[in-house]
Amino acid sequence: MLLSAAGSLVQRNGQNVPCWIHLDDIVRGVSFAFERNLNDTYNLVNDTQFTGQELTDRLCEQAGLPLAKWLSVDTTDRVLNARVSNEKLKQTGFTFTHPSMVG
Repeated sequence: MLLSAAGSLVQRNGQNVPCWIHLDDIVRGVSFAFERNLNDTYNLVNDTQFTGQELTDRLCEQAGLPLAKWLSVDTTDRVLNARVSNEKLKQTGFTFTHPSMVG
């Protein structure tokens, strides 16, 4: 889906930060928390968190496609648009199988 933006105008500014994580790590993270009776709030997100524009640009570059063009105005519809850390979860001993959304 992100690659479909290659060379075209995206009707957003690309500054949103998707908190993506591989399905395997979600399942493993939840199981890990249950097995250790973790009783707090933890963020299940990858180590590398790119903006939508950074992620799309990297994917287009890897695929040899032209970069997308992004609006320069703020079009975000999220109240909070921030990177979050998974460090607290990693400090409990959890390790991610897929720590990055792009290689």
